Amino acid sequence: MKRLLAAWLGAGMVACGTDDPLRLDVEAVEIGVRDGAARAYARAAARALERARATDDPAEREALLLPVLEAPVPAGMEGAVLLRLEVAELLCETWTRDAAGARRAVTLLSPMLAPDRTLPLDPVTARGLVCLGDAAAAAGRTDLAAESYLRAIRLMQMLQEEAMP
Repeated sequence: MKRLLAAWLGAGMVACGTDDPLRLDVEAVEIGVRDGAARAYARAAARALERARATDDPAEREALLLPVLEAPVPAGMEGAVLLRLEVAELLCETWTRDAAGARRAVTLLSPMLAPDRTLPLDPVTARGLVCLGDAAAAAGRTDLAAESYLRAIRLMQMLQEEAMP
């Protein structure tokens, strides 16, 4: 299922251009593994996320999570984008404690959540957009912050619509 929605929420107008910063192109994505390498990657990512959530030490979190993003995604790994977004979102939360970290988080998340990319229709994506908005605001990028928050709101609305019959 793939939906293209581009809404100019502030003005209430529909925008169709590909350069629209509020564009939101989504698809349903599920994590699936077809072979041992993909299964190992998914397990390693899940372990890293679990251990990173259990610590309050930013350096330890970074040491646990960065290797997941640096590792190549194995063939046969469906939905790896969800795992990678969840890792990036947790890194963003960790880094957004100061302006330099916020800029680093924006650099990490901006390409992953760019308006010209198809994003997973999933709460992880919404959390990533909110975290990008927080990091952008902390880095002084108020335009990117507003765009990210508006896209997150629209994605949450879409998730709610999916859940309601």
